[in-house]
This record gives sequence, structure tokens and C-alpha cells, in this order.
Amino acid sequence: MTRTRLLSLVLLWIPVVTPGCGRLNFQRVPQGGACLSAKAPGTFVVDAPPIAALASPGDERDPYLTPDGLELYFSSDRSGAYLAYHAVRPSRDAPFGEPALVSTTPPPEVSRFIPAGARGRTAWAAAGMQSDLYVTGPDGSTWEPVGELNTESDEYDPFPLDGGRTLWFLRETATSSRILVATRERVSDPFGSPTVVDVGGSHPGNPSLPADESILVFNASPSGTSRIWYATRSADGTYGSEQRVPGIDVGNGNYEPTISSDGCELIFAVGSTPRDLYRAVWQPGTDGGT
Repeated sequence: MTRTRLLSLVLLWIPVVTPGCGRLNFQRVPQGGACLSAKAPGTFVVDAPPIAALASPGDERDPYLTPDGLELYFSSDRSGAYLAYHAVRPSRDAPFGEPALVSTTPPPEVSRFIPAGARGRTAWAAAGMQSDLYVTGPDGSTWEPVGELNTESDEYDPFPLDGGRTLWFLRETATSSRILVATRERVSDPFGSPTVVDVGGSHPGNPSLPADESILVFNASPSGTSRIWYATRSADGTYGSEQRVPGIDVGNGNYEPTISSDGCELIFAVGSTPRDLYRAVWQPGTDGGT
């Protein structure tokens, strides 16, 4: 469905560490869909160190930033199995505090976790050694498999939209991975058969979208090393071929992006194992661009 939106620009001061000087410089960052999602000139600037409060000797991965940008959920094996953790910050320009274990945790070996209230009344997760999609039942705490979408393959990276009527996710086999999207008319209905979203490249994964759904952000490895890419939605609602997200090129592999609702902030994992979480903020300008 084609939708026309009138976007207003809201200016927010967000601190970005300038390399080499160790100071916080406040950059004026346009919001309201005016960053990567609006194809404005500019680039992402990555904070030099990983997000310190979230780091551990273990593996941190699969971040999910809530629509207000104040809460971050991620998966970590710091206590053994991969479990869901939660960190908060008082404002977009403040650092995250120390993480805590999510109390309504899904089954062990969690990848992406999305809390109830963030994108609907239920919580979502991918979990299990053979990964499946899970959602909380009517009581808000019991986890149930999304049976109509789970298969003998691995399903990862749930990303619900429209109050839970639309679900993006990843299906992975031994030889391929595909981003899929499934829809339903009411949240009480089962999902229909999912549709493959062809963005080109090799082994795409971890779909994430801003509020206006104008872009699809994901990781892929067409050249062998995983980097962060995006595809732009066209007038007919399909997403075009992948393009590299400007400014994101850190270490040996970039994975599992979560983009803010306004498209101005990106959190992603870096490295093989263990991974750390990094933060990047959009900086308007004439170089970089999209």
C-alpha cells in the first residue's frame, strides 16, 4: 500500500565523540525520518569504543532499540546460555546504564528479544538450539511457539510492526538465509504464508526498520565479510537492491543492526565471537550520503 507522509524535522542535540580529542561534541541531528531513511546527505559516525556498560567477557549480540530510543534489549551468554538483558538511559544523549536480566525471559539460547509494549501487547523472541520464533500468550508471560511460521529450518530475528499484524524475520538453512515478512488481519489470527523479501547480496539477516518503514536495514556478506546494508522502499511497497550504510565499517564483521525509529541512530554488533555492541549516530553533511 502506498502511503504519503508529511515529515517534520525535529532537531535534537546528540553527543558524538570526536576521534583524537576525547571530548563530547554536540552535533545537530535532524530527526523525524530525516536521516538515512530520507536519503539526506551525510553519514553515520561510530562511537570509538564499544558501549562500555553492556560489555562483558562473554558475547553481546542481537540488540533491539525500543521506539522511544531509551531502552536496549540484547542477548548475552555472560551467565552461560544466551539470555535476554535490558539496559536503559534517561535520554537519547545519555549513556546506557548497567544491564539487568529480563524477568519474563523466553526459552534459553535467545537471539533477538522484543518486549511487550514496544511493538504491540506481546513480547517476541527467537530462541532454542534449533531456533524458532516465540511470542507471549494472553497472560503476558507464557511463551508459545509461532507454529505457523516455524519450520525444520532455523527462524531468527523477529521484528513486528503494526501492533503485531506484520512480522519480519529470518529463515536460515545450511546453504542460504532469507528475510521474510508475514501478515495477518487481526493479532488473534494466525499469520499467512510468509513472502521472501529479495534484497540481493549474500546471507542477509537481522531485519530492522524505522517507524516510516522507508528502509530495511540488515547485515549481509556479499564480499565474504558481514557489513550493514539497507534497501529503500519503492512506491509499490517493495524494497530495492542493497546499498552499504555509510560510515559503518568496524573491525572484522558488522552484524545484527537495530535502527532507531527516526533512522538517526544505529546499534550493531562487531566481531566474530565474542561480539561487542557499538553505537553510531547520523551526522548530516555533504559527504557519505546515500
